[in-house]
Amino acid sequence: MAFQILMAGQDITAYVDQFSLDIHDSLGQGAGAGNSGATQGRAATFKFNTSLGPMSTAIGAGQTIPSGGRPVLVRQGEVIIKDASGIIVFGGFATKYTDTTTSVLGQTKQNFTTVEGIDYSTSLQRVLINEIFTGGTDVAILRYLINRYASWINLQYLPANAAYTFETKNFRNVTLEVAVQTIAGITGYLLFVDYQKNLHYIPPTQASSAPFSLTTNPDFHLSFPHSVVEYLVDDNSAINRVFFYGGQKLSNDFYQDLSPLANGSNTLFPLAYYPSKMSDGQYHITVNGVAQVIGISGTADQLISQGGTCNLILDVGGKTITFDVAPPAGATVLAGYRYSYPLSLVLTDETSHQFFGNPYLDGSVDDNTIFDLPTAIQRCKVMLAQQSLGLISLKVDIYKGGLQSGMTIKVVNPLRGINATYLVQDVEYAPLGAGNFVYHVSLGAWNWNLIDYLLKLPTLSTFQDDQTDTQETIQITSGNNANVQVTVTTATRSTQTGVYYARTTPTGDGHDAYPGFSTIAS
Repeated sequence: MAFQILMAGQDITAYVDQFSLDIHDSLGQGAGAGNSGATQGRAATFKFNTSLGPMSTAIGAGQTIPSGGRPVLVRQGEVIIKDASGIIVFGGFATKYTDTTTSVLGQTKQNFTTVEGIDYSTSLQRVLINEIFTGGTDVAILRYLINRYASWINLQYLPANAAYTFETKNFRNVTLEVAVQTIAGITGYLLFVDYQKNLHYIPPTQASSAPFSLTTNPDFHLSFPHSVVEYLVDDNSAINRVFFYGGQKLSNDFYQDLSPLANGSNTLFPLAYYPSKMSDGQYHITVNGVAQVIGISGTADQLISQGGTCNLILDVGGKTITFDVAPPAGATVLAGYRYSYPLSLVLTDETSHQFFGNPYLDGSVDDNTIFDLPTAIQRCKVMLAQQSLGLISLKVDIYKGGLQSGMTIKVVNPLRGINATYLVQDVEYAPLGAGNFVYHVSLGAWNWNLIDYLLKLPTLSTFQDDQTDTQETIQITSGNNANVQVTVTTATRSTQTGVYYARTTPTGDGHDAYPGFSTIAS
């Protein structure tokens, strides 16, 4: 048998035109991380012609498949393709059938069906999830998601030890593939499902995840020959400064001084921000140091003058406080709450900046599912690890099956000066007849000098917000003389007290007016 195609366990090889077989396996985002929460988005498809048509005779995957005689097409059936050596070169599911009439399969016209489908990893795009994780590790989250939503995947190769713990991770109406690749995008790991249905979650420092290496001096056991078609250094994709924009996060406990608004008759006090409860789960409003009984607008709470027990009503949506009795003139009025603001930061690679010179080469990550600073930094570091020194791409032709996009493979070619590990970006299968294939493989290099940062982050001291919300800069230097600089940027928050004045320019003397205060002294 030259090659073999199994569909739902049935051998349909004799009814398939091998030269019509078209398989393409690639990372959906190409060589770089792009602007997504995941480092890779695999898309592997197959297509072939079979004389088993018409498609109207196909049965459903949930039905009993008849045994013996002529095999049948199975809708949503599992498809496994093997080469002449019996190596599985593809595994997935049939998703599309097209009936037609042609003479391509012989001298006379006949009915046949074109079968198209996707591999196991790509099939994860067809499952939507809604999950919230708090304090979960990357390994624990992956195990839970796979066991619940894709229990047919084997987890024997999933690491036992976690690489990262998420403060919080929310997945709302996203595909299972996006969820698992988001985890990999933050940890910097490589993740894919192989053609034996095994989930691989591989550290970026691992030398190679491919079943073999490529070299000009092969042993045909663990290493095999190759021919270099193209060797390219692409600085169009270089990024050495990443702007990150994440989800809303809560500030530290914040006290707003409302004393300038206390004039003995004013009962309505505006707040600067939409209030959230403080870290103890309460709002705190005091007048001359005396805690007030707080009611919430839209509930059954009533002011004392209306027969209730509350000194004031807090309107969260309207950002206002309404007192039952106006605080006396000159009283000290403090409102304690927290507010939400978008998480944002800037991370740079100074080694790359010095190499390319000014200006910075910018990229951005916009992921509103990330709420904590360490995870945001980790996400940006992955992008820099891939693209801070540009993207080196390599195209090779090989005759050994078993590669998938998302794997890493070692390539040694002294003539070209190549001796490095590359990420498999794209694999095209070209039939040569007799069950043999040539594989056109596109490879992309990571900046391996920065990978150590991805693993160091969990050991760093916890990042904390400070009450003044000023800029904070952290520099981290590795033994490879790489320099990553993190700048946390948030809107400036003020805790000024006193009288506020309308001015053309602020002077910084504690009396500058800003949005949120309606009373300005002339």
